[in-house]
Amino acid sequence: MTEITESVVLVGRTLNGRPTRWEVKGDQLFTVPGSELVTQRVRTVDGTTLVRRSLPDEPDETKRLLLDNEIRALARLTHAFSATGPFPALVGYDMDSPDPWALTADWRGVPASEVVGGLLRAGLEQFAGSLFQAVAYLGMVEVAHNSLRMDTVYLDGTSPQIVTFEHAAFFGEPRDDGRGAARPDDDVLAAGKVVHEAFTGVPVVGDHVDLAEVAWLGSQLPDVFGEPGARPSAIDVVRRLAPVSVPVLDVPDELRAGRAEFDEARKRKMPPQPDTVRISPVRPPQPAPGFPACNRVLLIAGALVVIALLVFVVLGGLS
Repeated sequence: MTEITESVVLVGRTLNGRPTRWEVKGDQLFTVPGSELVTQRVRTVDGTTLVRRSLPDEPDETKRLLLDNEIRALARLTHAFSATGPFPALVGYDMDSPDPWALTADWRGVPASEVVGGLLRAGLEQFAGSLFQAVAYLGMVEVAHNSLRMDTVYLDGTSPQIVTFEHAAFFGEPRDDGRGAARPDDDVLAAGKVVHEAFTGVPVVGDHVDLAEVAWLGSQLPDVFGEPGARPSAIDVVRRLAPVSVPVLDVPDELRAGRAEFDEARKRKMPPQPDTVRISPVRPPQPAPGFPACNRVLLIAGALVVIALLVFVVLGGLS
């Protein structure tokens, strides 16, 4: 079931793991550039608009893991920040059925690519501060988006919302693009590239930009485009760009249990890891122990005595 075209009942779990049913009817099916998941707005019987993320018609294990990434990341963010964060809050999910899905709150605003070109300088500067604030929310709970670009940012006025977490990972976990472990400053660099594109209208190719094109970027964000490990944190950038505020983390007690539940569900679908084989070092063959020098002398002397006696006996017999 990829696209919902009529009223259906989705059976899954709420954010806290409670089994629940949602009766929904399909609404707008829309494409998100770069996303491999199906995205559709649906309406519940009480008129609430949600966004359903699901697998395409011919799913494979790789795409299932993409959906798992999104559920895990949004679960952690929603547990920590409820509906106040700059991301679609997770409403419900189904991770284990043949047709898994996630339901989130409706995405706010419109794709940033459609509106940033109309922002004046003050609006662009406010957008920059708000985007780094959004990235700071992710960093507070150690979530790396890993695919932040203009297409994954929605804009409501100058307030951004980050969407499509299918490539997300927790800090230290392997990225799914093979570029090492997830790091917080990767999202900082990505946000800087989005801001540069907003100011210039030209997407950034690679990780280095010409800051001379925009004096404001050169004065405010030069280190954002530095080497890994030398970039500032998102919170540092937010404080630099005030007046937007730094997010305050208010994690409920259920957060740790929620994280464990999602991680355990993910492990059930991961291929088993081979048993670790411990190999003891093989020592090279040691030479047989030799006789001490003094013993060798005695042995040679004894042999000479025996030979002398034999010669004496033989000569005596001949005479």
